[in-house]
Parts: sequence; structure tokens; C-alpha cells
Amino acid sequence: SSTTSNGIPAPLNLLDAANADGLVLTQPDGSVLFTGQVGYRIGQFVPVETAFSVAFVVQQTPATSGYLFSKTDGSGSRYFSLYSSKTTNSLTFFYRVAGSQTQLNVPFNIALTDGVERRILLTVDGNMVTLHASTGEMLSATLAGPVDNCGVASSTCVLNVGQRINSVGDSTLVFTGILKFASIFYEPLTQHPQATTTTTTT
Repeated sequence: SSTTSNGIPAPLNLLDAANADGLVLTQPDGSVLFTGQVGYRIGQFVPVETAFSVAFVVQQTPATSGYLFSKTDGSGSRYFSLYSSKTTNSLTFFYRVAGSQTQLNVPFNIALTDGVERRILLTVDGNMVTLHASTGEMLSATLAGPVDNCGVASSTCVLNVGQRINSVGDSTLVFTGILKFASIFYEPLTQHPQATTTTTTT
């Protein structure tokens, strides 16, 4: 995989069909449609270290729930993931720490379930997690420890987009809506990479 000039791996585009192991419903504008039936896995990737960011431009279908992304083992236990819930109208970062199977979570009082397009930036840096939203919120929390991770793609190390897998490896809790941007950055960002994109308001 390519690296940037400072030796950091180049960002991983989660919407690039060439990176996917599964059907990607790419739209003419380059966005990806998720119907709520199935997401997809990323076929190969460089594992993140203890500091990384995941950035989205997302428009979730109202009154739905689902995972924007999840890194799991082969039976769906989450190393780290971001879930959007219609029930709580919030985003939740699920994770576990090294040496433990216990699933921990950090809820963020930011709702995506109203159908409005938003920029979301999730940054993990050691024991801290921060969520930036284009509506101006910046919420941070202390984790129980550095986030655990598996290695490269395998049957027991799965990077999912728009879904989590269940105990038998099938898609579950699938996202419904459109992702216009979704990338993993191998460094902790403090500003969304699409923050300078102009938007039209009425």
C-alpha cells in the first residue's frame, strides 16, 4: 500500500469498489447507496495503530439504525465501530481494549436519523475518542484503554462498511442511506478533510 511523504499509510477510501469484497452500489456522483439489506467488507487494508481517524459525509434515511463501519472478529465481536441509532437518536462508538473481550461503548448525543447530510469525524488517539460534527459539536471521552485491533484482513479480522457481521458472519444492523465520503486516516485528525466543501443553504 502507498504511504504519504511522512511515512504514514495513505488514507483508505472505504467507498472505492476496488477496495471492497462485495457489491458496492456506487452512484453517478461517486456516493454509495445503502439499502438496509447488506453492506460490504473491505478486502484488504493496513491495520490502524493507536491513533487514527474515520471521516464520513453521511445522509442517513430517517427512522433507521445501522453501523457506519465496524472492525470485528469473525463472529462479529467489535474491536471498534460507529453505530447510529434511531432509538436513542445518537451515535455510539463501540470498542474493546487489548486483553479483554468486554464490549465497551461511548455514546455521543449527535443524531443522524433526520435525513440531513452531515460531516462526521471520529478520532481515536490513545485513550481519547473525539467526535466532530458539521453542526459544530465536538464531543470527547476518555476510553478504558487503547483500542484493541486485529491485523490484516482475514476470516477473523473483518472491516465492514455499512454493517456489522453476526456470529455466523452474515450482515446485520445494516446502514440505510447514502455515504458521500468515507475514509480511514492513519493519523489523528482535528478537522474533517471535507470541511472546506461548500454547501448551499436556503
